Amino acid sequence: YLNGSNSEVIVGEDSFVNARQGVSGIFSAAAGAHIVNRGLVEGSSYGIQGAIWSDVENYGTIRGVDGISHDGDGSQIYNYGAVEATQYGIKSNAGGTYIENGKTGEISGDLQAIFIEGPGTAEIVNRGILRGGAVAIEGESSELSVKNTGKIVGDVILGAGTDIFDSRKGTLDGR
Repeated sequence: YLNGSNSEVIVGEDSFVNARQGVSGIFSAAAGAHIVNRGLVEGSSYGIQGAIWSDVENYGTIRGVDGISHDGDGSQIYNYGAVEATQYGIKSNAGGTYIENGKTGEISGDLQAIFIEGPGTAEIVNRGILRGGAVAIEGESSELSVKNTGKIVGDVILGAGTDIFDSRKGTLDGR
């Protein structure tokens, strides 16, 4: 549990955080948290749950009902490992959110790989694999920009905003 502004947590390569009885593997209630995972972070509901302006770098594995859930604006999420979820791989407010899935990254959710909720702007850059149930990416009412040079498995629903979808150098396998 992080409660101080600009807090930082680093989970090492051979380390793990497993919150079997708790809701979140790592929970940040304060603005400006920086979370780096090189091991395993697992929660019964959320692997990582963050607040406004929280940043996550993942090189390991994050698991939960929702892998990463951000309730505030301005989140930056960089994934080079695995995010695995039984609902949403990543669920985040729009409001300036940036999500990058690197070449070695895979974000999967049984419902959706990425769900962006609320108004505002969000940018998704995929170089790896995004795998959803029927839907891989959904932008509720945000202005969503998606650049895909990797692989997206599942539909992409852009929503009500002024959106951009560029998959010229990637693949989309819609359901």
